[in-house]
Amino acid sequence: MPRKPKFIHPVRALRKIISDASGHTFSQPVFAKLIGTSGETIKSVELGRLKLSRKLARRMAAQFGVNSDSLIKKRGKPEF
Repeated sequence: MPRKPKFIHPVRALRKIISDASGHTFSQPVFAKLIGTSGETIKSVELGRLKLSRKLARRMAAQFGVNSDSLIKKRGKPEF
């Protein structure tokens, strides 16, 4: 069973928001495929092991209408 995260990264919060809005659960691999990256990259970003690149943040912004700068910070909810 996965441990509860110590903090919620804005990318994880975004996955939950779009999952709730669509009624479909976006796992890390599914979410990653939508923005053209790997599930491991999303996992590493959400766990804080990898810094979210501006390029990837811009892809998320284009795909989901979120503010890319709000995704780059390490904590908090993304801004739309």
